[in-house]
Amino acid sequence: MKFPQITISGKPDDRGYAHGEALSSEIEATIDFYVRIFKKSTAEILDLAKHFRSVIHEYNPAYCEEIEGIAAGAKIRESLWIYALNSRSEILALGGSFAWPWCQRGRHHHMPSESRARPGRRIRACSR
Repeated sequence: MKFPQITISGKPDDRGYAHGEALSSEIEATIDFYVRIFKKSTAEILDLAKHFRSVIHEYNPAYCEEIEGIAAGAKIRESLWIYALNSRSEILALGGSFAWPWCQRGRHHHMPSESRARPGRRIRACSR
């Protein structure tokens, strides 16, 4: 699978809008995927996203501007879905029942965590 590459610039909300507009179908598909994976109601997911929005805003308000821009550019009615995607690892960890497919046979891989937002910081992708 080849990941799309886009070039964006400008203020945070402008970058976000360009990102959302360029990848709107991929963003919509990703939301649909994670709705199934989270195994939570829409209300529960969006409630958790509200929490993570406040955490992100406290850490870096400009990042929230960019997230809001992504939602606007992708024509996502509820920007909290973008916060939910951004916090997917944390939401999955709160559910406790999902293991990534690559966490089999004792193998561990690591994933970057956007919500921890320090370059090079990694988190465990599974609990084994």
